[in-house]
Amino acid sequence: MDLSAPPPPQLTSRNARCDMQTSPDTAAEMSGMSGDNHPLAPPSWRGSYLTHDAGLHPLHEAAVPEGSPASLLPPSPQVKQDAAVTATPTQDILAGGMAGMSSVVVGHPLDTIKVRLQTSTSTLSGTVRAAASGGAVRSLFSGMGAPLASATAVNAVVFATYGWSSRALEPVVPDIFWRNVLAGCYAGLMQGLVICPTEHIKCRLQTAGNSSGPVDTTMQIWRSHGISGLYRGWWSTAWREVPAFGMYFSCYEYIKEELQDRVMGLPPYLASMCAGGASGCFTWAVIYPVDVVKTRIQTMPMSTPVHQRRMLRLGADIAS
Repeated sequence: MDLSAPPPPQLTSRNARCDMQTSPDTAAEMSGMSGDNHPLAPPSWRGSYLTHDAGLHPLHEAAVPEGSPASLLPPSPQVKQDAAVTATPTQDILAGGMAGMSSVVVGHPLDTIKVRLQTSTSTLSGTVRAAASGGAVRSLFSGMGAPLASATAVNAVVFATYGWSSRALEPVVPDIFWRNVLAGCYAGLMQGLVICPTEHIKCRLQTAGNSSGPVDTTMQIWRSHGISGLYRGWWSTAWREVPAFGMYFSCYEYIKEELQDRVMGLPPYLASMCAGGASGCFTWAVIYPVDVVKTRIQTMPMSTPVHQRRMLRLGADIAS
């Protein structure tokens, strides 16, 4: 062993910097290898980057020449993580359908209480007590068949339309926030076309005192008023869905990204849950007055004249 040779540099920690300086002879060799007319000066080994290495888990700094082309640097773990795989339309449809059915089963009793409060002067406690007395808890699930049957189609339309429009708008709208707003508004418009008849049937069954099912109610309205009867409350539905989904998706994407950036180690599913809950609360707080008007319009008798079903007039009557 040659004790006269200098010892190798010691790594004092996992994040220690390997600071090496090339000798003049080595620099001359590298200069000659690069060619006389090469635009780059001989590299200096004082730069560093973070890279994954099995020997120094999880990260250590390794030397890399300053002035080397950026394409020669290995990608960092963050770059690899950010390179997310784009979801296909089929994945959007399947995920949306499963999410829609789950949300209907869990949230329908609360939706029934909401509709009954919107169409009466009863208080929340009075409505809940009336539903809980005399075995009337089953009535909270009245009208669930219509939204449950269409849940897969509705949420498939929303998620597929949102995903497609987001990808289509990417080269046109560079700002990701406004791209999410526009894609969400378009998805809300498409959902309104599907959800308006089912919302109409659902609201009538939730407030009706008879035991007619969704199929019987749909056929009665179809025979007496046709397609326009099923789409009663379309404009109020559109005014609710279009801005609601624009706000929801833009807020959801923003909150989820902020949580993942600021809270280290937060699981992706937990970030999605928190972002979805916060976005939903904010969206409902903004568009709830429109939802009250929509419910009133869709639960009025089918013989109600058109001028009594105007949004502005009905909203003024409710507010007065």
